[in-house]
Order: sequence, then C-alpha cells, then structure tokens
Amino acid sequence: MQVQLRDFYLNSNSIGKGKLDYDVKSDYKTCWEQMLIERDFDLKAVDRKNIETGNSFDNYVYSEIYLGHLNKYLNWFEQNFPDQVESLIKNPESDTFYSNIFQEYNTHQWNSKSLEYYKFTERYLNYHMNIRAKSFENYYKSTQDKRMMAETILSGKNRQRYLKLIDVRINNDL
Repeated sequence: MQVQLRDFYLNSNSIGKGKLDYDVKSDYKTCWEQMLIERDFDLKAVDRKNIETGNSFDNYVYSEIYLGHLNKYLNWFEQNFPDQVESLIKNPESDTFYSNIFQEYNTHQWNSKSLEYYKFTERYLNYHMNIRAKSFENYYKSTQDKRMMAETILSGKNRQRYLKLIDVRINNDL
C-alpha cells in the first residue's frame, strides 16, 4: 500500500492506468470519466473494510487518493473553464456539477490527518464563500466570517475538526 500511495503522489504513469492529461484542455465530462477510472485503479489496493476506521492506514490512503483525485480534477477544471466556474457560482440553484462532487465530502469518514482531506474541506468551504460573494476565489483567508460559514455548512466530525483548525489559524494570525 505504501508503494501504491507513493505512485499516486508521484503521479506515476508507468503503470498504464489511464490517459488523463491535466496539461491539456479537453472535454471536462470525458476527463471526469477518465479520472474516475484512474481513481478506482489507484484505490484497488485499499482494504475497503478498514476504511470505516477513521485512523487506520487504509482510511488514510483512501482519503489521500479519493480526495486527491477530486482536488486535482477540480484544480484542472477551474483553471481551464473559468467562464463555466463563474456561471456555476452565480447560479448555484442550477449547479449539479459542484453539488455532486461536494456530496462526496459528506458521504465518507475521512482521515483527519490527510492533507487532501484538509484541502477538500477548504475547497468545500471556499465554494460556499464564493456563492455568497457571487465571484470565484481559490482561497479565502481564515477569518471569523469564514469560521461562521464553516459552522453553518459543515457537520459532524468534519465540522469539529475544521473549527479547531480554523481557530488555531485565526489565533496565530492575530
């Protein structure tokens, strides 16, 4: 599993898993399908029975790979389709693209030590801040306003973990 995780981090193409190229602008729906294939390939070594245990190594690897693929895809999408992103943010009621992706966030138990979990939580929160501002920003600094948004939209363990993190960041910035 450590080798599988290393290959994921290094974005190894030597194992012949797919044809996804994030350096090229292509159809985002085709890219989405290819990303799903590659994510499933990368997750094949993870023992799915152990992912329910939040602190297991399997859960950590699962969180890194699963959310890592989503983060990478969204980075690519937002860079290559800024007009579409703006449209989705200004019309959230018609947005199924982001809502379907962010639905994944609330359906799993993620490992709190996963960097990809933290990045996806930031992305999820920033998306809601963007909707409120009706404008796209990649990142919002940690403020009381952002903390209040987190209190509103996050739930369960995700909420408690993030509120602790943002409190530390706000206090360190003061």
